[in-house]
Amino acid sequence: SLKWYVAMFGGEPTKYMGLDALKDTNPNFYVLIEKDDKAVPSQGHGLDHLGWHPKDIFAFIADFKTKGGKVQSEPRAAAMPISFIEDPWGTRIELVQRPAEQSQ
Repeated sequence: SLKWYVAMFGGEPTKYMGLDALKDTNPNFYVLIEKDDKAVPSQGHGLDHLGWHPKDIFAFIADFKTKGGKVQSEPRAAAMPISFIEDPWGTRIELVQRPAEQSQ
């Protein structure tokens, strides 16, 4: 699953507290990957979804689709477009494109 997150989001594979992790370009953000054969989709559970903010949500979604990613809801043109995607294990991921003045 770490390979999937690196392929879809970029970042650097690493270890954090003994777990496989994806280190994002934000120095304080890690996605921890723990193997669990009994995992269930995230929606409606303790962790409903993760959040991510690509600079260009429309380009991200186009690239995500070419890599075989599952899109739950397409982004719409708006002041702050959002979209939901899903990883292969059922984890929902919300994408939010911040307005240009907030993205720095």
